[in-house]
Amino acid sequence: VQERQRNETLLQEVAERDKRITGLESRNNEIITRIEQERREWQEAWQKQQKEWEEHKKEIIVKEDVIQTQTEEQVSKVMSMLAALEMELDQERRRRKEVEDNNTEKIKQVETLRQEVMRITHRAEEERKKLEGSLFVQEVAFESQRTAILEKYQQLQVEIISLKGALSEEHQVLALEKEKTKGIETAFQQARDNNTRMLNTVEQDKAHWQKVLLEEQIRSEQRLKEYVSLSEQVKKSRETEVRKLQDEITLLSAEMDELRLIYISTKVENDQRKSRIAELEAEFQKIVQQWERERAEWEDLLVNEQQLWERRKNEAILREQRLAGEREKEIKQLMSQLDDARVKFISTRQELHEKENKIYELQLQINGLASSPLAKPT
Repeated sequence: VQERQRNETLLQEVAERDKRITGLESRNNEIITRIEQERREWQEAWQKQQKEWEEHKKEIIVKEDVIQTQTEEQVSKVMSMLAALEMELDQERRRRKEVEDNNTEKIKQVETLRQEVMRITHRAEEERKKLEGSLFVQEVAFESQRTAILEKYQQLQVEIISLKGALSEEHQVLALEKEKTKGIETAFQQARDNNTRMLNTVEQDKAHWQKVLLEEQIRSEQRLKEYVSLSEQVKKSRETEVRKLQDEITLLSAEMDELRLIYISTKVENDQRKSRIAELEAEFQKIVQQWERERAEWEDLLVNEQQLWERRKNEAILREQRLAGEREKEIKQLMSQLDDARVKFISTRQELHEKENKIYELQLQINGLASSPLAKPT
């Protein structure tokens, strides 16, 4: 009876244990089913997130490309405008430099003309001084000559007075003295006429040189006036061109200010876009880190595959080298056999040649015997 009770108790325990095992198995199956469902849901959600992320990444790339394109276009526009302004400023600088060079050249020409006028004036002054010196020398010579003539005349007068006081002397001496006096008077008259002609010539030369000097001074003054007028015109034209350049520089400065404002606004927009791009880059870095982890796994797998491939490649190379060595060995054997055959062929050809020579000699001997009169007819 006790044994039966124990058996019943054991049967009950076994039945309860089977129930518990069945419940645990069903619960385990439910957990496995739930885990599989959650895994499928997680996989679907992950695939959906991956797909959304790919689309979002494509949108970000497209937006970045659009922003980059717009920024590059705006920067290129600003740079082209700045380049155009730089070209215009360079043209204005070159034109202003040309104007300054022209003005400098004109000023140099005016200075050259002024120096030429001064040189002509100086030369005219030197010519005038030379003329005055020549006239002074001629006047001094004339005065000295006139003084000498007057002294001689006074001497002659003294002699005439002495001759007049000696009227009681002989008529021949008086006639001679009269002739002498007449000759002296004639010489004096000629000297006076020569002096008068010389004075007239000097006066004419003096008047001519004064006229030439006056004309040269008038021409110099006229040239100087023309040079002064030309300098004034050049100065006025230069001032006009400078005013025009200043007006153009003012306009260019205004345009530069507008471009600077456009550049500042563009820079602000670019800064905003850069901040947005920084945010997108941070998000992108997260994705890149995840991708780097996955890439590291793939790289490990690739390294393993590459090592396997390298091992197989080395085995193939060794096998190829072994086959190449065997082929080279066979080729060497064939080459040695070919060399032996060539040597045999050469020796055989030499022997054949020797035999042909012997046959030829025998034929000659036979022919000689056949042609001999002692030979028996065949």
